[in-house]
Amino acid sequence: MQRNGSELNVIAVNKVKNGAKINEVNDGEMNMLKEKELKNNDNQVKSIYFLISEYGFILILGIILFLLWVIPEYHSAKTFTSKISNEPFNSNYNPKIFIHLTDIHISQYKSNRLDGSSIFMMSIIEYKPDFFITTGDLVDNFGGAIQRLGMQQKNEWKIYNSAIRSFLSQYQVIDVSGNHDLWALDSPTSPNNNFLDYSFMFNRANVKNTDDFFIKKINKFDICFILLNDYRFPVIRPPYGAETHINKKQLDILENMIDNLEEKECFLLSHYPVDRSILTKSSKGHNFQDIISNKKISFLFTGHEHPNTVRIIHHGDEGGLDFCTPSS
Repeated sequence: MQRNGSELNVIAVNKVKNGAKINEVNDGEMNMLKEKELKNNDNQVKSIYFLISEYGFILILGIILFLLWVIPEYHSAKTFTSKISNEPFNSNYNPKIFIHLTDIHISQYKSNRLDGSSIFMMSIIEYKPDFFITTGDLVDNFGGAIQRLGMQQKNEWKIYNSAIRSFLSQYQVIDVSGNHDLWALDSPTSPNNNFLDYSFMFNRANVKNTDDFFIKKINKFDICFILLNDYRFPVIRPPYGAETHINKKQLDILENMIDNLEEKECFLLSHYPVDRSILTKSSKGHNFQDIISNKKISFLFTGHEHPNTVRIIHHGDEGGLDFCTPSS
């Protein structure tokens, strides 16, 4: 029979009254009482864990619904009027034609994606493009057909290389990476960074550190391009690795580059649409959207969100247009 602390005190008092010493209290009874107290405390802790595991999702769901209710889906924007030129079109001018590819998601477990991309590639030959731009998620990088775990899948890169890259290699290609391309990498210079082995713009010779990989400015076809791989390393696995986490240092580098551009205008390529990076601010107090609203950035080409049609968003009073393109 187990006894609680008050029962123990009564036993001790009774033994003292009978001339017995207090240390004659049964040691076994004392140990049982201590074990009972520890068990009660342990049950209280387990009860807290149980409540969190069973009902914590309600709190998380409530927070998500609250944020969806508080944060507006669209930002207010002023009306822009297109400028109409009365000058006749110069028929001697030969415009550059390019194709924007994004979110191809080549997968060794989903052959329909490869078939769809191949058909698309063959159909765009008719446009006779001068060059291509790609904005990431070239491969899916999910291991397993049922239990999907985000990791580097060398086989998928080989499929991409033989089916897509080999076709693109006959053209000029300007590319940046996507979150699927970089999952589970500890650094951009990691030997497991397959993107460096198959990219047209980034390779192991010109990427020696994180800054080399983060941003690059090039000039092709009389056009200035800023290429962004806006990720923090190590890159964690999905679902948490699905979003961009551009930091203050990266914003400072980007802002300094744009402010000191010699070119009057520039194209910016990034996997993530602009509104994915609004919380972090640069040393000058500007977030990503503020920085790219500079009039020197005439166009942005992004992906990631897989819209049904091309989504066009204007940023700032003088900034450029953001073209978020459907999955190719």
